[in-house]
Amino acid sequence: MDSKQLNLSYHTSFIFICKEGFGKGTVEELLGNYEAIKGEVEIRYKDIVFLTIYPIKKKERKFESSKLKIIGQLRGIADYLSILYDSQTAFYMQQISKSVYNLEREFRALIEIVFLKNKGKSWYNKYFEDSKKEQDRAEKRPDCIKLIDNPLDKRNFVDLRTFVSQNINSSKNTILQKLQRIEEKLDSYLDLADFEGQELKEISVLLSDIKESSDLNRQSVSINDLYEHLTPTLSQEWQELYDQRNLWAHNYCLFTKEEFSRYTILSSTVLRKVRTEVTLLSLFNDEESQSFIVGNHSVNINLHKVKSEGSSICKLKIKFNLGSDKSYLYEVPKATYVDLIDISKILAEFIDDTSSSILLNNIEANPFLTGIIKSTVEKIINSSEMTEKIAENFEQLQKLLDKEYFLKVKMEGINFKKGELNKVETKMNDDLNNLLQQVFQPTESL
Repeated sequence: MDSKQLNLSYHTSFIFICKEGFGKGTVEELLGNYEAIKGEVEIRYKDIVFLTIYPIKKKERKFESSKLKIIGQLRGIADYLSILYDSQTAFYMQQISKSVYNLEREFRALIEIVFLKNKGKSWYNKYFEDSKKEQDRAEKRPDCIKLIDNPLDKRNFVDLRTFVSQNINSSKNTILQKLQRIEEKLDSYLDLADFEGQELKEISVLLSDIKESSDLNRQSVSINDLYEHLTPTLSQEWQELYDQRNLWAHNYCLFTKEEFSRYTILSSTVLRKVRTEVTLLSLFNDEESQSFIVGNHSVNINLHKVKSEGSSICKLKIKFNLGSDKSYLYEVPKATYVDLIDISKILAEFIDDTSSSILLNNIEANPFLTGIIKSTVEKIINSSEMTEKIAENFEQLQKLLDKEYFLKVKMEGINFKKGELNKVETKMNDDLNNLLQQVFQPTESL
């Protein structure tokens, strides 16, 4: 068989036992009905069938749908059917592994930093510690691990889910909803001639939830006061994300493209909400701070905080002046510190500023180094190389931004804007930026 005609990067291997009357010939006949799929089959140990399928080159897009159809047909002729290996699932698992660390680490860090800031070093013992749920994850690990606190690492992903669901669903906004549900159930009770015990149980659970909320309030802890984006909506997303993540955690034999797509969307959505909280906490920690502005006549970066649907979000604007009244404006709604650093790294790459690029790579996960981030971005933007290269070869920078940043943002479903500004728009934008700089970066009085 000509190997150039095949793509072996996609393949699925099965083990199964045929029903009576079916055998190797049946399987080969079944595979012959698929023009985009090839297969190899052998029978070992008298009756165990080993089968591997893979797509013909340039027909890989049909592999997923064909594979699922083949599974259905094999089920019809097999008494026993199992998947030995699936390369697509392996790829999906590898991608999920990359995202799980960031997702869990950043969420744990967000909880930790906010409570440290507001409640001090004993925050965990006071609000979270539960001997029934604690796990000694440092046991049998190197001694250095035992020197680290990180108390939330004693709790697993299930406890993170519990934190989201219990604390958020018991927040100020939802207590009134639970009271209303109790009132509705009591009203329905009055209308019933024969009161059912199940109704009483549901009322009891609701009352218990409200009592727990009251306990939290007595401890002066309100999720609404600490976070803006940890909401009941996030609680629902986290629950669904938990279900999808479990397929990865338990190394399930088959992960479909649809499931992977759903996980990717959910994890990106949740991570951006967590990172928005981190951005507000780091870059906009001071109450008076509403904007993170770095720029000059050639390049202006403005990450500013605005209210949207009752909570704060960050919008990012990057303007490039090319001279002769020609300017380009890029806007990213719902931006985070990651967007700011990603674009800054691309600007550093554009002018071959290796030292700044390496520094940003090394500190990109720590937006609390605000002063260092700002001075590094200023160094990149204010360099003579930046002014010269923007005027001479702005198209190269556009290509870098499109390839290394906006493609990723588009895959996340963020509706960014970009385009050339006319003279009037440029003047209005300059006036707005000057006003913002005067308001949010006032000069010191003599």
